[in-house]
Order: sequence, then C-alpha cells, then structure tokens
Amino acid sequence: MVDLKKLPFYPYILLNALIPLAFFWYFAEAFKYGLVIFGLLWFAHAVGAFSGVYGNGVAGGLAILSFGLFAFFGYLNMFFQEKLVLYTHKDFVSLIDGRKDGNIPNLALALDFYSATLLYPARALNAYIVLNRALDHPRLSFVFERIGIDRNAFRAALREKMRNVTGADAEFLPQLLAKAMDIAQGHGHNSIAVGDLFSAAVFLDNYLKEYFLQVGLDEQDIANIVFWEETAFTYRMPRRRLNAHDLLYAEGIGKSWSYGYTPHLDRFAVDVRDYVASKHPDLHVTLRQDLADTMAEVLAKDSANSVVVVGENGSGRTELIYALARDIREGRSLSPLNFKKIVLLDVGGVIAAAGDTENVQQMLIVILNEAARAGNIILAIDNFSDYIGTEEGIGKVDISAVLAPYIKSNVLQVIGIATFIGYHDKIAPNPALSGLFNAITLPDMSATDTIRVLEDYVPHFEQRYRAGITYPVLKEIVKRTDELIADVPFPQKAVSALEEVMVSAASHRRRIVTVQDVDDVIGRKAGVSLGTLQGGEAAKLLDLENLLHQRIIGQDLAVSLIAQAMKRGRLEVASHKKPIGSFLFLGPTGVGKTETAKALAAIYFGAEQQMVRLDMSEYQQPEDEARFIGSSKNDLDQAFITKVREKPSSLILLDEIEKAHPKILNLFLQILDDGRLTDAIGRTVSFRNTIIIATSNAGSNMIRQAVEAHKDFSSFHKELLDYLQNQNIFTPEFLNRFDETVVFKPLTKENLIAIAQLLMASLNDRLRQAHDITVAVTDDMLDAIADIGYEPEFGARPMRRAIQDTVESIVADKLLSGKAPRGSTLAISAADIRAKANVRM
Repeated sequence: MVDLKKLPFYPYILLNALIPLAFFWYFAEAFKYGLVIFGLLWFAHAVGAFSGVYGNGVAGGLAILSFGLFAFFGYLNMFFQEKLVLYTHKDFVSLIDGRKDGNIPNLALALDFYSATLLYPARALNAYIVLNRALDHPRLSFVFERIGIDRNAFRAALREKMRNVTGADAEFLPQLLAKAMDIAQGHGHNSIAVGDLFSAAVFLDNYLKEYFLQVGLDEQDIANIVFWEETAFTYRMPRRRLNAHDLLYAEGIGKSWSYGYTPHLDRFAVDVRDYVASKHPDLHVTLRQDLADTMAEVLAKDSANSVVVVGENGSGRTELIYALARDIREGRSLSPLNFKKIVLLDVGGVIAAAGDTENVQQMLIVILNEAARAGNIILAIDNFSDYIGTEEGIGKVDISAVLAPYIKSNVLQVIGIATFIGYHDKIAPNPALSGLFNAITLPDMSATDTIRVLEDYVPHFEQRYRAGITYPVLKEIVKRTDELIADVPFPQKAVSALEEVMVSAASHRRRIVTVQDVDDVIGRKAGVSLGTLQGGEAAKLLDLENLLHQRIIGQDLAVSLIAQAMKRGRLEVASHKKPIGSFLFLGPTGVGKTETAKALAAIYFGAEQQMVRLDMSEYQQPEDEARFIGSSKNDLDQAFITKVREKPSSLILLDEIEKAHPKILNLFLQILDDGRLTDAIGRTVSFRNTIIIATSNAGSNMIRQAVEAHKDFSSFHKELLDYLQNQNIFTPEFLNRFDETVVFKPLTKENLIAIAQLLMASLNDRLRQAHDITVAVTDDMLDAIADIGYEPEFGARPMRRAIQDTVESIVADKLLSGKAPRGSTLAISAADIRAKANVRM
C-alpha cells in the first residue's frame, strides 16, 4: 500500500500550479471549467490534510483556501449565470416596482454587461434611445441582414423619430425590462441580452411595429430573428470540451466494450450516437423534446417497453430518435436508459445479404441474440411496417414472428418507425403485434418550429448556392408550402422548397433570394399563379363583381352577395381558420350555379382546373363515409379527402348537396367551422385555402313562384330557408355554417340572349384559332338561338346544344365545301338557324 507521507513534494507543487489555470478558465467565461479545477484542488488538499502529507497545518490551510475559492466562485457563477432561474418574473417585477419607493434595484441581477450599459442612465430613456445605442452592438448586424433592411437606414429613421420625441417615458423602463425578461426566459437565457431588449422595444412601440410591418414582419418575427442570431452564434462558437457535466458523464476509454461483442449487428446497424455527436444541419433534436421525453418514459419501464413512432415520411420521426439518443449519450435521460446505445438496423441490407426468407430469419436471430446479450442496446428499425405481413415478393419478409419472443421476454427493446398507412394497415390490425408496442404519433410541426428547421439549413445552402436568405423568405416558404403542398408534411416540404428556391436563384445568378422567387418556384410546382394571388389579390377582390358578371348572366344579386362575402372572408383569413369562403347555391337547374363556381375558380385560383368536384348523389348511404374520408390504403387513394390533399388550394364544388346522407353532411360542419378534417388513419387535411360551394335544386318551385309573383327577395330569402329546415332538407346548424346562402333566379328570355352572345364569342375564339374565320353575330341570330334553346325547366343548359346543332353544323358544312376561306367572316341568318333546327327536329 502506498504511504502518502513518503510522496515527494513536487506533485503537490504541480497541483497548486493549477490555480492560475482555474482563474484563467473562470474569467474567460468558461465558468464551469474553473469550478471543476477549484473543486479538484479542494479535494486533493483535503486528502492531504487528512493523511498528514506535508503537515496537517499546511495541507489543511490550503484545503480551506481552495474550498473558499470554490464556494466564492461557485456563488458568483450562480449569481451571474443563473439570474433568471433564481428570479422569477414576479420577483423581478417587484424589484422594478421598488423604484417608485426610491429603492433602485441592482439591474445587474438580470442584465448582461452590455445590456446594463445601454440602460444607463435610466432616468432619460425611451425605445428609440435604447435601440439607437443597441445598434452599435456587432451581433445586431446579423439581425438586420436577416430582416432584409439596412441597419444605417434604420438608424436614420430612429434619429428622425427621436427629433420629434422629447423627454423620457417614466413607465418605459419597467415595461421594457419586464417584457425583455419574458423573452429571455422563453429563449432559455440566463440573463437579458441586447437582442432581448431589441425585441422587447419592438413589442412595446407602435412606430417600430409599423416600421417592420412594411417588410412583412410582426413583433414575434423580430423576436424569432433575434433567437436565430443567438442559435447561429452558439453554433459558430467552438464546442467547449471541458465542463462539469461532460467530466461527470463522459464515457471512459473502454466504454464501447460494455456493449458486448456484436459483429453481425455492427455490420448492418449504425450507432445513432455517432451521428448525434457531429454537427449536421438536419439535427433538430430540440424541436421534439416533449415527445422524446414521452418515449424515454416508455423505454424506461420494466415491461411493455418497446415503441413504434408513427408519422409521415419527412415529419421528423428520425429526429425524435436523435433527440433521445443525445439525451442518453449525455446522461440526461432517465436512469434506466442513460448510456444505452440506440442503433438503426438496416433490415433491407439484411434481406439483400441473406437471399431467401429462411436465411433472413436465421441472420436476424443471430443479430437479435447479439443485441439481447449486450443488454444495453436499443434497436431502431426504419420503415418497420414494410417488414410486417404475409405479402410475397422481392424484399418482402415478415419479421414480427422473429421479433416477438425477444420483446415479450423483455430482453430487447425495439423502436419501430412507421407511416400512418403502414401502422393502420399492418400493425394496428394485428393485436398480438400491436400489443407489444406503445404508439407515439407525431403531430404536425408548427410554423415556428419549421422556420427554425429552415434556419439550420440556411448556412449550408448559402455556402453551396452563393445566395443570401432573409427571414421573410423563410416565412413565405412555410406559408406557401402549408397552403399548396398537403401530401408532404413539415418540415420536409419546406426544406425541399427552400433548396428548390436556392437552385432557382443560383441559376439566375441572384445574390439575394426574394419572396417573389419563392412564389414563382412554389407556384410553378403547384400549378398556381402565386404572384397574381399575392400582388394582385386586393385588385381582384375589388373587381370581383365585374369579373364574375363577364361570365354570369342575370344573377346580379347572387354575384353581389358572393363578391361581398369573398371580400369579408379574405380580410378575416389571418384571424380565423375557416375556408376562404363557403357558399350554398340554391336555384333551378341551368341558372348558372356551376358556371359561377367555375368562374370563381378561374378568377381566384387562376384556372378552372383548380377545382375538386363531387356529385353528392353518390354519397346517399351511411357506408359512403368510407369513400369520403377513406378506410384503408386502397380507399384512401380514391377518397375525396385525398383529392383535397393533392389540391389544397382549390375550389371544392359539391353538386346536389341535398342528396348526401346526413352522416356526410355532419362532416362538413367541422370543415366549414374549423377548416380541417381528419382522415381514416389520423392524418389532418386542411381546407383553409379552399373555397367551398355546395349547390342544390331544393326549393326550386318556390323560387319560380316567388319570381313570378315579383316577391322581394330580401324577405323571400328567409322564407326559403325556413321551408328547407321545416322539410328536414337541411338542418339549421348546417345552413348557418355557410358564409352566404345565395339564391339564383330562373332565367328570362333576355338573359338567354345575353348567354347566347357569350357562347358565340367563345365559338368565334375557337374558330379564329383553328381556321382563321369568324361568324358574324347579329341580333336576329341571337334571338333565333334563344328561341331554339329556351326550355324553362332546364334554364340555359340547352343553349350550348342549340348552338352546336345549328351554328356549328352550318360552319362545318361551309368548311368542307370550301365556302369558308381563311380570313373570311361567315354570315349566318336567323332563317338558316331555324331551318337547321327543324331538320334536327
């Protein structure tokens, strides 16, 4: 045994030489490094004093000195680095309120050094003075670059405002500090930084809000940009390799040996910890922390401790496992999990190496045995549902029978990764298998979190494509992909769109990506003219009534009601979650209900093709709900809800809505109220960027009678709705969900003549393009067409057939006989039209 009293003196001298190093670490703001060294010195001196090395007096004195340094600097670390943890918001507000009694609080309790200098002297402050001082901080240059405005221009605007604002606001400082502390705590800061003051000032001042709103950013966006700068700054800082936590939880040199000898597993598996330890732009491990904690709680149980993570491809399922792996690697997870290893098994690689099914099962058994013997390995399997079931084919194998004994006996934990369809089609219907797993479903990622994911990718894309990106661009990407791409989840669709936009900017040699670039790329991909939708949307809404009148004849009141409702709906779209507009069209057949829907789709969404049309007479039975929201993978492919996912920005036309089963109509109560619906496997589909139009012939006779009796339609409207409710055609709650119930009147003879003129104009456009000829349109001709096509019970519907049977037939005869040379104008008389009609009859 070593006699400590016989140790030479120089190790003790070397030990005390660590004191300058401890001071260096501490005052270089690596507080915990210094604390660790002071703690080691204290422990060494205490052992020396206890054992009598070099005399109890010397060693004991040094022990007391080192303990005093440890306690003193530990207190300073707590005082200056844990301020906002110790002082809650309520405590801090009470400190601020103490100023009124003459007790000026020490603001260093919650401010970093630079922020404290900005607020001195505190007696002459307003928002503009604080921000003018803050602009000298070098890190704010990043903020203004991402906002997309020049910092000097902002400074000039501030100084101009300061000339018009005299004196200080006595209430400004308490409000500023309280708001800044809210922001700092929300971002997990230990003290109020310059960025927190900047964000708080924008929150509190209307002029600053208006200034940034001009570039499309509200006060929350400014706070998000400041937080982006802080995370980017932290990312750029070199990682400190020595701190108290790392020293306490760091793995030893031989730690990897504790996982046993697993050569077959190592061949087909990847250690997730190695990926987490590196810096990758797609490691957004903090955004799913709550779900990672839930997964850890399941895995930490003694039994029933396997998990299946359910979500769409690209929704962040793998990042959830990364978050757990990071916590486990750093010893921050629950005790039963700390320092376990999560490995991602490549089952496809096993299948390819094994060849046939029997060999696959044997190889899997060998791999699972190795993992089970190690005792501290968690097995993750991507595309888990692809390897479940009895389907035959290349790459098809059922591994459930092999896995089940290991999971049941609790010798191995498994994390499966599955899609919604895969889980509901393969795992959930199998009680023996689903009972072994706890399902964790990933909800849709929020817009704020998606923007933060994009922020992680920005440095990589900027370096690769040599173009700068601003925060408004990221915001626009998230907004447009949310509106127009529904079949891919966040964050994947936003990341893909960002790269496409960067590629487009690079190909056009643009140094700065703009919001218009985003609209061009995403609009082109979705088949929608976003530039028109954004820039000219106000003009379109203002002129919507005139645009509709160019295609809709004889429905002045209906068109006016639609235009007004669209204006109201679009103005409120930012504050509620309903569809853009929802209408119930009532009226006889052939009066323009469907034509109005087509016109609205063309005007608002840029093309009639941006319409999803359903014949609701096909949904008259309760079981037809499955065709509406789906019930299995095959049904989902053809279901109505899938069509909306494919065209999330469109007009939805529901013909003959009164014929649908009440169970189907009840689904529309949720759609019209919340703007969303959940399909059969739990995926949410948004209707918030759609216009919904339902048509019905119910009450047509009442409408005809009201027109013939020259009733006032404002009073008749209520009478018609009462009739529909009393006859149990529609429920009151269903009718009240629509923005407007629009009544279409029967068409008059004058209306039919105007419609004939529109149809002839369309025919001439086609003839001009195909044969370079036109047909002369006269009043007599239009009158003859209207007479032939007039059928009151069918409205304008026979008009198109009348023109086809008469005018188009005459033009065809002239073309075939050579009597219609290119560039000519054909004269067709009313007598010719009536003669052709008589032949047809």
